[in-house]
Amino acid sequence: MLLARILVTLVSIETLVGSNLADWNHTHIFSEMWSPHARFHAAWFVFAVSLLSFLSLGLLWPRRPHPQATCIAAAIQMCIWLAFFPAMLVPHTLLADPGSEITLAGIDLNLLGAILNVILLAIVFVVLRANAITE
Repeated sequence: MLLARILVTLVSIETLVGSNLADWNHTHIFSEMWSPHARFHAAWFVFAVSLLSFLSLGLLWPRRPHPQATCIAAAIQMCIWLAFFPAMLVPHTLLADPGSEITLAGIDLNLLGAILNVILLAIVFVVLRANAITE
């Protein structure tokens, strides 16, 4: 159970810190290329993801642990990260602005991060399921 809590904590912190570092700058929310309405949606998304990540962390480390809290926190984070994939299917979208792509092993860093977070959260659900079976 501790492993599951630690993994969801890592994903939650990465989501919280990563989205704020990546989006509050001239390439995203303050981009002159973006319309004011697009900036509003970007800011809204970052605030929503930040609040959901704080909620996840609060569920994971309460004074009195609740048996389902880790599962709920993992589900919150999984929803955030699964939403990344259909967003790639929206016409005329890119994972990064042309010329600012960052890749690792030939894979876009945004995509790689999303895949790794989903894998970590899938491991959490396997651990929680195995724990529930043995109890």
